[in-house]
Amino acid sequence: MKTIKNTVILLCACFGAIGCNKVEVAVPTFDVEVETLTYKVGDAVNFTFTGDADQITFYSGETMKDYAYIDGRVDKVLALNTSFSTAIRYGLANGQKDLLSVWVSSDFSGDYTIEGVHSATWKDNVSKDFTLAPPTMDNNTAANFIPSGVLDIMSEAEEGKPLYLAFRYKKDAGKAQRNWFMRNIAVNAVTDLGSFSLFDASGFTLVYDNNFETDTDKNSAVTSTQITLRSPNPFDPLAVEVWAISPPISTAETDLGPDKGTPIKGFRDLKIENYTYTYEEAGEYTVTFVASNSNLYGESKVVKQLKITVTE
Repeated sequence: MKTIKNTVILLCACFGAIGCNKVEVAVPTFDVEVETLTYKVGDAVNFTFTGDADQITFYSGETMKDYAYIDGRVDKVLALNTSFSTAIRYGLANGQKDLLSVWVSSDFSGDYTIEGVHSATWKDNVSKDFTLAPPTMDNNTAANFIPSGVLDIMSEAEEGKPLYLAFRYKKDAGKAQRNWFMRNIAVNAVTDLGSFSLFDASGFTLVYDNNFETDTDKNSAVTSTQITLRSPNPFDPLAVEVWAISPPISTAETDLGPDKGTPIKGFRDLKIENYTYTYEEAGEYTVTFVASNSNLYGESKVVKQLKITVTE
């Protein structure tokens, strides 16, 4: 027993000593140079390195790859291009023709209950501008989905307020339930920098009326690729309502997230002497290399930048 105790004490002492010997992180000895600061579109720009670092990340200076925006980039929204595709299945014999409609609101409070939905002002004038699956359809295979076309819903926005997009499934009493399917849902914010996807189908929230009392009754579904709106067969005698409502859509500015660099060397990689990159568009670019060393106790990095001009 004495031997065991001594061993434990010895191990504890060893770990304590290790904890006290904190290893400082060395500052990378890294630099970069080029043969010239001016290139033509399509030229290979060869960056030559001296020194080394555990990790090296490259920022070309192009849009969304600019080190100046590593903390995030916000841009003004110019348009909200919206599209999706639809299909219908089941209930054709006694189905309702106008089950599905598309709505927008600028005063929805974000209360995803049927009471919250009904207290908001919803406009369905966009419905007529989308192409929906015909009421005679009874097939939801991928090839049969009907594209809606692309519509800019920015005109429905009110200044300073977010916009909400919704699909409403409303069945009259005595009508057979039909399954509506929405795929390829895209809401893209158009800015001066391009078009950026805001969310997919999974961003929508289902809201049921008070006829749906149990989880079994609530048989509509939302996934990352599809929204399915429907009601159970026993509900055929009832008038029912189900909504799929988007998250708030910013109509002023959109957060494009941080610009990202390209990792060109990792901790386990061998030392690299150079890196080559080709620019496809003319312009002035601030090229950035971030070289860093790290260990359990911290990180040390150096940032090296060059201004490159690319001409036609």
